[in-house]
Amino acid sequence: MPTRIVNAAGRQGIARRIQAFLGSRGWSRLDTGDNAVRLDESRIVFPVGSVDAARRLARALPFRTRLYPSSRANRVQLLVGANAVGFDARLKRK
Repeated sequence: MPTRIVNAAGRQGIARRIQAFLGSRGWSRLDTGDNAVRLDESRIVFPVGSVDAARRLARALPFRTRLYPSSRANRVQLLVGANAVGFDARLKRK
């Protein structure tokens, strides 16, 4: 299922680095974007029938996410919040 990784932390390049991290672990069909709204905690918003895909994504991440089913979502979206900044710092050093 297509997955969009959205920067909701306000940290330049974080969505791209998370995309590369997931891509190196076999995830494909990933794109990135930015969100004007900033979140403290990361979220995965997903179509109601895609809970397995959302859970699989959550397990692949080394930071906490909350799952939000949505009847308006047309794909899985990871909104990367401020709680992922520490992990992103490690990715930047690599």
